[in-house]
Amino acid sequence: MKVVRAICNDRLLSVEDVVECTGLCSKTAYALMESTNAVVRIGSRKYVFETDLFKLLKSLSTEAGVRAAS
Repeated sequence: MKVVRAICNDRLLSVEDVVECTGLCSKTAYALMESTNAVVRIGSRKYVFETDLFKLLKSLSTEAGVRAAS
């Protein structure tokens, strides 16, 4: 994974990085990034902090686990 920038020990991930991490297509990865509500725009590109992405993924997996248990 190519990391573009590191800020305070937190990495900024591009759409391509999110695609590589998750295996999702680029449109879905972009939508996932947008749903974190923490997208950072640098020039014409958008990035998301790695911790914000993982927080969202963790909350989604917990939410799915609760629904599956019901």
